[in-house]
Amino acid sequence: MKSKNIILILLLIVLLFLISGCFHKISDREINQYVDWENGFEDVENFRKATATGLRKAVVDCILWGNCWIEEENWLEVGIIDTTRKYKLAPDMGDASITSEIAYEGEKSAKIVSYEVPPGYKELFAAVAHYVRKQSSVKEGIYEVGAWFYIPKNKDPLVIVGMEYHLSWIIQYFAYAAIDARDGSVLVPNSKGWTKVGQVKFEYDNWFKLWVTFDITGSKEKFSIGYKSSSEVKTFEGDVWVGYYNPAYKGYKAFNFYAGLVNFDDRGRQEVYLDNFYARKIESQEWHLLRKDGFEYEKIFDFPENWQDRDAYPEYLGL
Repeated sequence: MKSKNIILILLLIVLLFLISGCFHKISDREINQYVDWENGFEDVENFRKATATGLRKAVVDCILWGNCWIEEENWLEVGIIDTTRKYKLAPDMGDASITSEIAYEGEKSAKIVSYEVPPGYKELFAAVAHYVRKQSSVKEGIYEVGAWFYIPKNKDPLVIVGMEYHLSWIIQYFAYAAIDARDGSVLVPNSKGWTKVGQVKFEYDNWFKLWVTFDITGSKEKFSIGYKSSSEVKTFEGDVWVGYYNPAYKGYKAFNFYAGLVNFDDRGRQEVYLDNFYARKIESQEWHLLRKDGFEYEKIFDFPENWQDRDAYPEYLGL
């Protein structure tokens, strides 16, 4: 009997060791590489459109039941902003598909389309999205989100890439950067509009990379922006947009990662090609600050002020 007990104890020790090793390996992968489409969209077949009902179910499944299928899906989020500056999901106003028309690497890319902004609305947001809701994966660190973009000559959207850190339902942090295809302006959003923080030599019908790096371990006031094309490489700095009281995130913390476009009510139907979208945790980052005269570029676009307010997301109430 004593020998059987010893054998049983040894087996339990071995089992615990194996389980510990497996979980450690999975944890490292999840924390350091949230979404990796740097090999392109070769293995992606389609996208799941984000709806209020669908997101609510996905969040409940992950937070309450541990079934985080939300992190396995290829999401597309489309939203519109009306004349009173209220934002709502509008899945029928945009689309995304896998195409072989053009690619940065490999044979395929994602084509994101926004239809014309309907009367009574000002802006339309359409982006490939990755939502992180597993609580053990939402940790402080330095994060980089980026993608390669291609804009056809007859289109002029804003291309946008960025991340949201929802620490709680009371406070959130937004680190977004955009390039205006009309004039090459580098823009960051805030509660009042869009602020210009730089300029690039934008070229149609050419691939370029846009990425942001956000350190959420410190003050969370600034983030860096990177731009790379066939003709130049530049870095800029943006102010983090701080939001408050979003009931959609009550009771948990979250990451959202995006890459896509923003359309305006005076620009018609828009489209952009996207490749090598990624979001990852990195170890360090050299910060490149703007010169003191960096605000010579400042200008403002409309942006929904109420994205900070408690009632900005009525479709999530009751979650």
